Amino acid sequence: MRHLSSGILGVLFLIFVVTVLVEGRHVKSIEVRYTGEGKEHQDKYLPGINSEEKPPDYGLEIRVKQEWRLVGVKPNRFLGEGSAMYVPPSVIPMLFAEELRWFDQDKLEHDILEILPLEKGLLQGTAYSFDVKTGFSLAAGMEVFWDTPVGKAILMGITICIILLVFQSGVF
Repeated sequence: MRHLSSGILGVLFLIFVVTVLVEGRHVKSIEVRYTGEGKEHQDKYLPGINSEEKPPDYGLEIRVKQEWRLVGVKPNRFLGEGSAMYVPPSVIPMLFAEELRWFDQDKLEHDILEILPLEKGLLQGTAYSFDVKTGFSLAAGMEVFWDTPVGKAILMGITICIILLVFQSGVF
């Protein structure tokens, strides 16, 4: 019985390691460029009162498990010929990243400029492109593993195997 528990524990641990290594991709950074024609989006203004061009307050969010997470906001900035780089403040596993939302942050209501499905590589929207870079993270792989039904079942199996090994060793 002791060898069976040790063997099962080894197989469960191997499944855990393989899953973490396979699913450990996370969003590392997103570079945004303006690719539209004509004038870039700008903040709202009233002609005659504040008639100069108002740079937008660009923001980026990622939807993770049906919830939007703010990646960052770059205030008062036109992209022009350049780009803006956004780095998530916490690990976001690619498996859980569903969409990205590009917006102009305003006091009352944000102007949604783009919503795209999030994938690795270059994403082209209507007027902006998004270069999504990914990296490997053990934290991302572990988050994915423990969130799946298989991960929860394996956690239960590992717990049971450890309890059996402790009782069989004669500690209790």
